[in-house]
Amino acid sequence: MHPDYLCHQEQPLPVRLKPETVALLKRIQRQFDKNPSGFHMSWWKRQEGVGYTNPGQASFNPCGTTCCIGGWAAELSGKSILYLLPGNLHSPEYVYNSQSYYAEILGIDVDKGWRLFHQEQWPQGFRENYDEAEKSGNHEAMASVAIQRIQHFIDTHGEE
Repeated sequence: MHPDYLCHQEQPLPVRLKPETVALLKRIQRQFDKNPSGFHMSWWKRQEGVGYTNPGQASFNPCGTTCCIGGWAAELSGKSILYLLPGNLHSPEYVYNSQSYYAEILGIDVDKGWRLFHQEQWPQGFRENYDEAEKSGNHEAMASVAIQRIQHFIDTHGEE
């Protein structure tokens, strides 16, 4: 008869987020908290007359820039934004390359980036709350959900 400890298989520990990743995610949370109208999950970056926004199409944000989580990661770290990367906006290659780029800025792998950058990949409660806030046009609620989502991402080391 084998002792229990010989038969027990340990589960791998989640890969912890790097301190600099957590620090940048916290900066993004603070950005959303102080300026909720500068956040929207639909755009890496939306700025009047720049990138893939139609000229004359205003941003929600009075300063003229609205970004998603990945876009603000780039913006706050001084990196280039999506529209500087080559490709067709709707091609799978463009989405993958952009997602890889923003994941690299945050120091996370592409799978974790997918779970963070695409609200349809968020845990159900966050996804539903964000969708409800977006439908009502409530930027404060959208930003609040994103802040909570980012915190959950930090707490679970990007596993959820």
